[in-house]
Amino acid sequence: MTPTAVAPWAMPQTSPQTPQLRTQSRSLHMEVEQVCADKNQTIETFAAKKWSEIFRLHTLLSKSFAHIPLAGGDGHGLYENLYKAFPHNLVTKPRFVGVMRCICGIESTNLAAMDDASKAMVKHLESLHYCFEVSLVQKIHTKDVQTLHINWRWLLLALKLLREPMLPESTYFWFGFQLFSSPGVLDDAPHLWISRDDLYCIFNFSASSHACSRIINQRIAQADIQLPQSVLNRSRIQYEHFCLLQDHPMVHSLFGPATPYTSYFVELMSPQIRQYVFHMRKFDKDRMKCRKFLSHYQLKSLRQTWARWNQVVESRRQARRACLRAMALLATSSRQKAFDKLCQHAMDHVAAIEIQRIFRGYRGRQQFLKVLTTLQAVLTIQRLYRDRGHFLHCVKELKRKSRQAIKIQARLRVYRGRLGRIQARKVLLVYFETEMATLQAQRDVYHLSVQQEAAQRIQRCFRKYKLHVVREQAKEDHFEYECVEREMKLLLDAAEKTRREHRVAVTAYYDQLREETLAKEARRKIDDREKFRVKLLRRQRQWADILAERKAKAEATAAAKLERDRAREEEWRQKVETRAIERKEMLLQVLLKPESKADDATKAALVARINEQYKSVRANYKAAGIAMAAQEMKDRAQHDVLVAEMEEERERVREEWRRAELAIAKQDQQDADRERMAELERQRQERQDAATRIQRGTRVCLARRLLRKKVEAAFDKIYDVASGQLVFINTRTQGMCAKPSCLGSYDLTLADKWYICPDISGDVYYYNPKTMMQSWTKPDKCVFCDSCSADFATIYCPNHKTRGYIDPQSLCAACYEGHVAQDPNLAVDATTFDGALVS
Repeated sequence: MTPTAVAPWAMPQTSPQTPQLRTQSRSLHMEVEQVCADKNQTIETFAAKKWSEIFRLHTLLSKSFAHIPLAGGDGHGLYENLYKAFPHNLVTKPRFVGVMRCICGIESTNLAAMDDASKAMVKHLESLHYCFEVSLVQKIHTKDVQTLHINWRWLLLALKLLREPMLPESTYFWFGFQLFSSPGVLDDAPHLWISRDDLYCIFNFSASSHACSRIINQRIAQADIQLPQSVLNRSRIQYEHFCLLQDHPMVHSLFGPATPYTSYFVELMSPQIRQYVFHMRKFDKDRMKCRKFLSHYQLKSLRQTWARWNQVVESRRQARRACLRAMALLATSSRQKAFDKLCQHAMDHVAAIEIQRIFRGYRGRQQFLKVLTTLQAVLTIQRLYRDRGHFLHCVKELKRKSRQAIKIQARLRVYRGRLGRIQARKVLLVYFETEMATLQAQRDVYHLSVQQEAAQRIQRCFRKYKLHVVREQAKEDHFEYECVEREMKLLLDAAEKTRREHRVAVTAYYDQLREETLAKEARRKIDDREKFRVKLLRRQRQWADILAERKAKAEATAAAKLERDRAREEEWRQKVETRAIERKEMLLQVLLKPESKADDATKAALVARINEQYKSVRANYKAAGIAMAAQEMKDRAQHDVLVAEMEEERERVREEWRRAELAIAKQDQQDADRERMAELERQRQERQDAATRIQRGTRVCLARRLLRKKVEAAFDKIYDVASGQLVFINTRTQGMCAKPSCLGSYDLTLADKWYICPDISGDVYYYNPKTMMQSWTKPDKCVFCDSCSADFATIYCPNHKTRGYIDPQSLCAACYEGHVAQDPNLAVDATTFDGALVS
C-alpha cells in the first residue's frame, strides 16, 4: 500500500451498518497487509514485466495511434477489429501481432521503409512475451499446448484502466461486461450474459498475484452464494446479476477507500500500476481542487448575486404564501358566516312558523270567546226583555221584601249575623263554583286542543326518532357485516400468506436442488479439467524422465566407453614402449651372448645390418670431413640399428593395437547390434502387447458401446411424479427400474419436458427435470389442451369445426374421447404428439 494509506477503522461512521463494514474493512486491510508481507519476488517480477509491456503498448497507442479507440469509432475500434479477426477469447501471438499490424495500418515488412511510430510498434509487438502464457483453461489441441496465447479482451480491459485511470471501478467492470458479452459491437441490451469464468476474469484482470486473486474470488463466491439469482442461474450471468454482485457488502468492501485516492481493489494491483493509478488520481483530484478554488475566486460576486436573488425569491414566496393563507382564512370565515346566517335564518323561519301557528290558535280562541260572550249577552238580554213584567213585579216584591228584610235584619242582625254570613258565603261559593266550572270547561277544551297538538308533535318526533333508530340499526348491521368481512379477509390473507410461503419453500427447495446439481456438474467439469492437466503434466514428466533416463544411460555408456578406450590406449602405449625396450635389450643380449641357433641367425643378421650402417655412417662422416674413431662409428651404427629395430617393434605393436582395436570395435558393434536387436525385439514385443491390450480394450469398448446402444433403444429415462425421482422405463415390458449397471458413468439423455406435479396444498406445479426449473404458472413453450386447459395436449385434431368453420385444436386424451363421442369426424387425420415437450 502507498505511504499515505489511512486505516479504514479510523474513518468516521456514515451509516448504521458501519460497525459490520468496519470489521470487514479491518479484515480486508489485514489480508492486504498479509499479501504485501508474503509477496513472492518471482511473481512480482513477472507481473511487473507484464504490466511494463502493457504500459508500453498503451503509450504507443495513445501517442502515435490515438485515432484508434478501444471500442466504438463507427466499427473501427480495437474491439470491433479484433472481434472480426477472432471472436473467441484466446489468440496466439503470431495471429495477434498480425492483426494489430493491420489495425495500425502497418502493411510493410521492411523496417527501413517504416516511420518511427510504426517501427516502434512493430518492435514492441514482436518483443511481447510476458503478456502471453501457456493456456490450459480452455479446451485446446495437444499440438497447441506449448503455444503462447493471450486473452485479448483482458488486454483491452487493462488498456482501459491505463487510458482512463480516474474512473471508478464499476466503470471498468461495466466495460469488461460489455467486452465479454457483446457480439461484435459493444451493446448494453439486458439479455446479454457472460459465463462464470468471464466473471472471475473481469474481477481479476488487474490482480498482481494468486493471493490477490484468492482474496477477490473468495468474496465473489461468498456474495454469489447469498444471492437468489445465483441459485436460479449458475451458468449465465446477466448485467442485473452482475450489478447485484458488485453492490453486495462482501464485494463492495473491495471498493472501499484504502487511501484518499485509491481503493482496496487498486491496492491489490501490481505495484507499478498501483503507483500509476495513485499518482493519476491524486493529480486529477488536486487539479479539481485548484479549479474549484479558481472558480470560487472568480464567481464570488455571482454567488453573492445568486444569494440575493434567492433571498428576493424567498421573500416573494413568503409573501405569496401569506396572501394565499389570508385568502384561505377569508374564504373559510366567509363560509362559516354564510353557514351561521343560514342556520339563523332557518331558526328564525322555524320560530316564525311556530309563533304564527300559536298566534293563529290564540286569535281563533279569542274570536270564539268573543262570539260566545256576545251570544250569551244577547240571550240574557232577550230573556230579561221577555220577563220584564215579571221583573217589575219581582222588583216591587223585592223592594217590599227588602224593606221587610231591612227591618228583620235590623232586628235579627245581632242574632243571625253569622248565619247570614254563612249563607252569603254559600251563595258566593255556588257562584264561584259555577264560574269556575265554566272556566274549567273552557280550559278543558283548550287543554284538549293542546293535547291534540302535542300528540301530533310527539308523533312527528317519534317518527323522526324511529327513523333515526332504524338508520342506527342499519349502521350497526353494516358495521357487523364489515367486521365479518374484515375477519374473513384476515383469514383469507393468512391462508394466502401460508400458501405463498409454502410456494416459496417449494421453489427454494427446487432452486437449491438445481444449484447443488449444477455445482456438482461444474465441480465435475473442473475435476475433469484438472485431471486432464494432471494427466498431461504426469505424461510430460514421465516422458521427461524417460528421455532423461535414456540420455543419462547414453551418457553413462559413452563415458564408460570413453574411459575404457582411454585406459586401453594408455595400456597399449605403455605396451608399445615396453616391447620396444624389451626388443632393444634382447638384441643387446643377442649381440653379447647368443643362446640358440635362432639367436645366432638373428645375431648374424644384426651384425650385417650394423656393418651396413657402419659403412653408411663412415661415408657420411667422410663426406662431411669429420674425423671420428672407428669404434665410435661402430657404436653409432649399432645405436642407429637398435633404434630402427625399436621403431620396427613399435610398428609391429601398433599394428597389433590396430588389429585389436578393430576386433574390439567389431565386438562392440556386434554387442551394439545384439543390444539393438534385443531392444527392437523388446519394443516389438511391447508394441505387440500394447496392440493386444488396445484390441482387447477396443473390443470391450465396442461391446460396451453396442450394449449401451441396445440399452438406449430399450430404456427411456423419465421423471416419476409419484416418487419424485428419475427412473428408467423398459419400453418393451413397461417396467420401471433404477439405472442399468451396464451404462456405467454414461447416462441417458433426458427429454426437455414439463411434468404436472400435485402439491400437498391442493394446487399443482410444473417441473422440468432436464433444466431442473420449477414453476407455479403454466410454461410458455408447452401446448395445453384447448378444451380443459388443465393438462398437456396429446392429440392434434385438424378437422375440428366451430360453427361450421375449420378450427384445429389440440386436446388431451380425456377431452379427445368426449369430443369424438360427440363428433366422430374429429378422429380423421388426428395425430398424436407430446405437448409437454419444450418446443
